[in-house]
Amino acid sequence: MLRIRPAVDLASLGLDWLPCLETARRLGVEAVEIDLRRQLPWRELGQTAVREIRKQLSDRNLRLSVVRFRTKRGYDDAQDVERRVEGTKTAMRLAAALGACFVTNRLGRLPQEAEDASPDSAGQTPLIVDVLTDLIRYSEREGVMLTGELGEDSGEELARLLKMLPGEGVGLDLDPGLLAAFGHSPQQALQAVGTSVTVVHATDAVLGGGSGGRRIAPLGTGDVDYAEVLGSLEKVGYQGDFFVRAVGDEQPAAEVRQAIDYLRRM
Repeated sequence: MLRIRPAVDLASLGLDWLPCLETARRLGVEAVEIDLRRQLPWRELGQTAVREIRKQLSDRNLRLSVVRFRTKRGYDDAQDVERRVEGTKTAMRLAAALGACFVTNRLGRLPQEAEDASPDSAGQTPLIVDVLTDLIRYSEREGVMLTGELGEDSGEELARLLKMLPGEGVGLDLDPGLLAAFGHSPQQALQAVGTSVTVVHATDAVLGGGSGGRRIAPLGTGDVDYAEVLGSLEKVGYQGDFFVRAVGDEQPAAEVRQAIDYLRRM
């Protein structure tokens, strides 16, 4: 049976660090997500600071589950890729030290000519496969999982990429509202990669994007069929948290509370 456990993306609250934690405590959630690049001085975090952050979370009965480390480019782009890899490895070390399970980022896409390739194919391995294989090995040593965003990149696109990676070293972060805003079907994404979903961000989408498209919206205010999404997640055995984030410009804490109430009613 699917358990719906609401959790909070702290960065979306638009508050300083301690007020974020206090707001999450008052919202009654157990798990939280942080945006490492936006919320913490990640390049200077030492052991003392890590211990203090863990204490601040524990004092409020909060568990850090997800560390978001969003880079401007995916791992398919050769420009400054070494810097992105080293930054991701630093994020993995910090996530492990802080007790998190997942580090999320956009992965990138296979080049068109490699989409039908396999790990045993002759020829040069695509850059993204080499980079992600290295990051998978590193993440396994640290005890965290790199988790790719399902939003701009569709389930079908990432399914082709996962087939070229070793084992089950990469998870996926399902965001139904973001998928719909980019013109992808959340249901089709779950059909393609459902068993690889390790994180869910519960957002919605409404008509109103460019060229008659959709835009992301607060949970419960759009037209994403969440009954169907939840049913599909139950079928694939999803056991993780459901992260809510404020996507509007006003009263983010109130928006997050309404989203949590919506999930709890379901």
